[in-house]
Amino acid sequence: MAQERKDTVDSLINTRNGIAHGDDTGITFAHVSDYRDRVFEIVDKIHDLAGV
Repeated sequence: MAQERKDTVDSLINTRNGIAHGDDTGITFAHVSDYRDRVFEIVDKIHDLAGV
């Protein structure tokens, strides 16, 4: 599970960098929606680990 979260963050950062540099990333609304869901899971995990 930790590797999956790392892969999600890495992919999101690479996509963000590609967009920032004007590359055609092939991003779709479905990808954005999937990233959003996974990021919410990651934030929840960080929240749990922080004990907040």
